[in-house]
Amino acid sequence: MLNGLDRRILTSCVDRYVGLSFVLSQIAEESKDSAPLALRAKAIAVLGQLLKDGLIRAGRPTPDGKAFVAWSLEAKDSLQRIEQEWTATGRPAVSADFVWFAATKQGARVCAGPA
Repeated sequence: MLNGLDRRILTSCVDRYVGLSFVLSQIAEESKDSAPLALRAKAIAVLGQLLKDGLIRAGRPTPDGKAFVAWSLEAKDSLQRIEQEWTATGRPAVSADFVWFAATKQGARVCAGPA
């Protein structure tokens, strides 16, 4: 069962493509600890669960924003790539979106069901 934060992020991914900065902003709004490393750890945990559950996929929108190109990776490999690329930025929190998220069909069904 999804908690409120997970559901908000998933619902946003159904409505549009969501960048990492949006995910961080949602976590920051709810978090008691706004330290960048704490926000990063929470983001990794939330995204990891949503990816593992098959509710979202990681990738990038096309330049025109009309389609989404998902990474052809398993959930654990997507999460590992996110962590590696995030580490490469040299910052615990990022404002640039190097990864975006879109809901899967299963994620959209979960959002359409009862809360």
